[in-house]
Amino acid sequence: MPPRLRPDRETLGFMEAYGRYASFGLQLVVTMCLLGWGGWWLDGKLGTYPLLMILGLFAGAGGSFYALVKTLEADTARRREPPHGDPS
Repeated sequence: MPPRLRPDRETLGFMEAYGRYASFGLQLVVTMCLLGWGGWWLDGKLGTYPLLMILGLFAGAGGSFYALVKTLEADTARRREPPHGDPS
């Protein structure tokens, strides 16, 4: 049986960040699709095509970008904090 390799801290940190930010891409696509579809459906019911579909797409994109910015701000603030137990 080959020896089991353990990833180092740098690799684990990269994988964690990759997973976190890759999920934002998926969130962006899913949110835009759902809100765009909902707007398209309402446009069909109300006869306002394409107004609500466009508003849904922009709302989905805006909400996803807002969540991304908030996460990036929190990550930046966390990285600026000194580690626990550091007297400086």
